Amino acid sequence: MSVKRQGDGDGATAHAPAMLLRAVLLGYSQGLVSSRSIERACRDNVLFVAVTGDSKPHFTNIAAFVSRSRDAIATVFAQVLAILGKEGLSGREMFAIDGVKLPSNASKHRSGTRAADPGMRQRDERYADQGKHTAKPDPLHDKSAKPRKSKVFVTSEFIVAEDRRHATCPAGQRLYRNGKDCTVGEYQAVRIRAPISACSGCALRAQCLRNP
Repeated sequence: MSVKRQGDGDGATAHAPAMLLRAVLLGYSQGLVSSRSIERACRDNVLFVAVTGDSKPHFTNIAAFVSRSRDAIATVFAQVLAILGKEGLSGREMFAIDGVKLPSNASKHRSGTRAADPGMRQRDERYADQGKHTAKPDPLHDKSAKPRKSKVFVTSEFIVAEDRRHATCPAGQRLYRNGKDCTVGEYQAVRIRAPISACSGCALRAQCLRNP
């Protein structure tokens, strides 16, 4: 690392590789993996200020150091782990490296390639009572039109006289024509009205009027 530190003599003095290495390893131990976050910690965090000697390295210098000294950093990191293990400071239970892609039987490359087990549900006790669910009709697959229940009587349930002067409602009461012919959309219609006496005590009043 010290050999790569030598520059062409122009510009500011290069940062010591040991100082950058301390900052990077401390940052990784604190969960800081980006060069910008390590640069920010070197300005604001007292631990980073102490290990770097208040050098305040720029994030581009940190990124370039990690990029060109990757192998050397890996060697030092392995040595640090060996020392921690020798001193009993490491649990030795699990070492995880974030961002590693591992093969899995649930990955998109293996999806659908494993043979299905049709008898799994019969053997698994968790599906012992599934028969009561399969016996029920599945509303998601029944696409037939459902009969619509009308809340009020429709026009076809009224008997209109041939001269269209009156009509008979489903309760048997006579309704009389009111006014002249009217137009509903593109159709000619006849307005028929019931007297108050015919509807006041009718048992079918709720089915005949929208607002009984």
